[in-house]
Amino acid sequence: MNSAGNALPLIRGLVSGQVFPEHAVNTSLYARLRHPWLRTVLERPVRLPSCSVAVVGCALALVAAPAIAETVRFTGEARVQGGDRLFYTEHHEQQGSCEGPNWIPETNRVTYRNPEGDVIAEKTVDYSEAAERPGFVLDDQRFEQRMEVRNRGDRKAIVDWVTGDGQRTRLEASIPSNGVIDAGFEVMVRNHWDTLIENGVDGVMLGGLGFEAEHVFRITATGWVSTWFVDDIYLGYSSERRLTDFYGLTNIPKTPDEYYTAHIHYQYDAPAVCG
Repeated sequence: MNSAGNALPLIRGLVSGQVFPEHAVNTSLYARLRHPWLRTVLERPVRLPSCSVAVVGCALALVAAPAIAETVRFTGEARVQGGDRLFYTEHHEQQGSCEGPNWIPETNRVTYRNPEGDVIAEKTVDYSEAAERPGFVLDDQRFEQRMEVRNRGDRKAIVDWVTGDGQRTRLEASIPSNGVIDAGFEVMVRNHWDTLIENGVDGVMLGGLGFEAEHVFRITATGWVSTWFVDDIYLGYSSERRLTDFYGLTNIPKTPDEYYTAHIHYQYDAPAVCG
């Protein structure tokens, strides 16, 4: 139950037709903020082969070699689904390290450019508190919008949102210990990788998406909250656990009040090589 006494709606990920661990959306943030990528979620208990969702991959963590910091660079092209029209490009530079077979980012600097190559937005992501619950700052230069989300001690998310007309909104929300914020979904999938593969994920292709991926995961909203707030997200991964494709509502607005829905295909200039 949330603070208003309402039952939390569920997010259910469907993996090759199977149910992925269920989540509950913090609807108070969605209803008041209406931002597509502030996705704070709470995992519900599920049975896993070796350990709980919150600590999946625990055996790997015990035997992982010392982390060596490195830089990963990759680019994403956001296009209309099923067509060639380019909305914008994303240019990522992550600092982080490998933990066993998983790439764990510590920071990420993202530059967004329009088809002409002009910078339209910039984003910095800080994974230092928790990789699945990063803080971030997103500055959109076209509409003079700024969103900042800070993870305070992995206990509280503080959200500051400034719109182009100068309106300021501050929100605070408690962070569950196994919640996910923003691009933390990408890390969450890798952290649960072995369990997902063991449950039959292999060579999945969802019709019509056009993903160049070996594994596809869908995160979908259920319950009474409208999908106006939480549309389906599709994530494609290679066998090396690299994000290759995304389809869904993005964090880049095409107008002050409407965000792009796009298929983003990622290519790596300097990928992580995790053993």
